[in-house]
Amino acid sequence: MSHRLLCRMKHDQRIRVNGNAQRTNYVLSKGDIIELYVDIDRIKKGIEPENLNLEIIFEDESLLVINKRTGMVVHPVSNHQSGTVSNGVAHLLLERGLPAVVRPLGRLDRDTTGVIMFAKNSYIQESLIRQMKFDGFEKHYLAIIHGNFPQKKDTICLPIARKPGSIMHREVNVDGQAATTHLELIDSNKNASILKVKIETGRTHQIRVHLNHLGFPIIGDDLYNPHSINDFGIKRQALHSQHLEIIHPITGKNINFDAPCPEDMKKLISVLQLNF
Repeated sequence: MSHRLLCRMKHDQRIRVNGNAQRTNYVLSKGDIIELYVDIDRIKKGIEPENLNLEIIFEDESLLVINKRTGMVVHPVSNHQSGTVSNGVAHLLLERGLPAVVRPLGRLDRDTTGVIMFAKNSYIQESLIRQMKFDGFEKHYLAIIHGNFPQKKDTICLPIARKPGSIMHREVNVDGQAATTHLELIDSNKNASILKVKIETGRTHQIRVHLNHLGFPIIGDDLYNPHSINDFGIKRQALHSQHLEIIHPITGKNINFDAPCPEDMKKLISVLQLNF
């Protein structure tokens, strides 16, 4: 457990030995029963619960995994306070008798679809945040790009920073944060390619920025390729969070979550005459 979480548990007398609250310097004896109450979050105002009919991929006492639809912001922002995935998750938590404290484990851009995971308590959240730095945590995306990608496999290690003078745009910049993206070709022709993408880091717009920098922008991505508006009939960037693999913090077992390819990307693949 993190030092921050332990401090909160001590402050709220949530560390108990044989039913009595104790501090961490208490000397244990054989047969003592230790109980740790980690779900001590107080309800935070600001996220209004809404029934948004979210598609649940997986749920247990620790995790809630959602298949995000296109057009949904993950977390409320100043100009978008409702209709977000977090509003829907808050509703689901309340339905289950849990505090409406939303703990997303990662972010997806508004028009990117697919797997996104939420923790149901602080311990699970912090365990998985630590796990994200190691090999047990894997996240794969499906991307459809302009052009005939020339390599079966490639790795991009280029730093990413906010573009000067812009709030949204990111760019490859030597002064930016390290970012690593692994690419694997699924199929291609002279017009387009399908890639499986694995990211080691989670920089804002990382996949979109790296592919655009290589000269293979994602089809439909009008932020980084303004000429892509309504490309081949798709009305958003053709990027999908397809697969997530973690080690479950409680069971210690590998667990996989998958979101099927959305209909608009299936149609795009058909139009481009690609195989998937």
